[in-house]
Amino acid sequence: MKVAFLSDGRDWSYRIAEGLAACSGKRWKLALIVTTSDGNFPKGPLEKLGTEIRTVDHKELVDIYNGGAFGDYDVLLFYGWSWMVPKELVEGKLCICLHPSPLPRYRGGSPIQHQIINGERESAVSLFRMTTGLDTGSIYKQRAYSLEGHLGDVIGRIGDVGLGLTLEMLDEMVEKRSKPLVQDESKATTYKRRAREESELTEGQLDRMSGSEFFNFVRALEDPYPNAYVRLVDGVAILKRVEPVRHADAVGVLPVNKLRSMTKEEFARVVKGGATILCSDGECVSIKEAVVKEQLPT
Repeated sequence: MKVAFLSDGRDWSYRIAEGLAACSGKRWKLALIVTTSDGNFPKGPLEKLGTEIRTVDHKELVDIYNGGAFGDYDVLLFYGWSWMVPKELVEGKLCICLHPSPLPRYRGGSPIQHQIINGERESAVSLFRMTTGLDTGSIYKQRAYSLEGHLGDVIGRIGDVGLGLTLEMLDEMVEKRSKPLVQDESKATTYKRRAREESELTEGQLDRMSGSEFFNFVRALEDPYPNAYVRLVDGVAILKRVEPVRHADAVGVLPVNKLRSMTKEEFARVVKGGATILCSDGECVSIKEAVVKEQLPT
């Protein structure tokens, strides 16, 4: 069985690609990895494992398919692919997508961010057959993972769980034991991809956010995603990392609704001194890393 892997270069997808390349053998072979021109896959280790690497523009996918590039491939894995896959491919090939949510819940864009911001504590990696619908195809494999910790921890779990599930799925396909399950439409929820401006903590949000909600919002938007930010009097404060505070002294605690009334200089001074933010429910959050800018990076 011949397998191709297509990705835009996310860290968790690279972890899976490298693991698949290392396990590629007689039963199934990962023969090709396609990355987009704006991706950043380290090619050397994969090429040493005998896998061809091809870099393309995602808009060329139909032309590549029509040109016969996937003619003898049995399975196309779209892992960390940010664009709609053309109808020609999903109807002409067995295309499998990894979606980091418990489908049919959290279909659509930015699933990790939406789940964390909504206060979910556990999610699932879902491997499903791609169709012309948005994340609606039958599920081949699904396994839970934790959403606790910082975003890097969560992404690491997705890579680990995703690799294990994919290896199981490919073996089941070879042995003709696959039993994909149709999604239950009555349980479906769909979200849009988050826009850059949605990373702003507005005055209304700051006034009503609990400490856990503040922490979840910031950690959901840690690098490499557009970070959470607060507009100051003369600039913006980009929040890169915060931590919950179990016990805070009254001295030095800053009410969260005071953030937007600060200047860049005042905010930088407070953060340097170890800023502890008091939220609406009495919980506190410590700002561990922040960047002050005159305006948001483009």
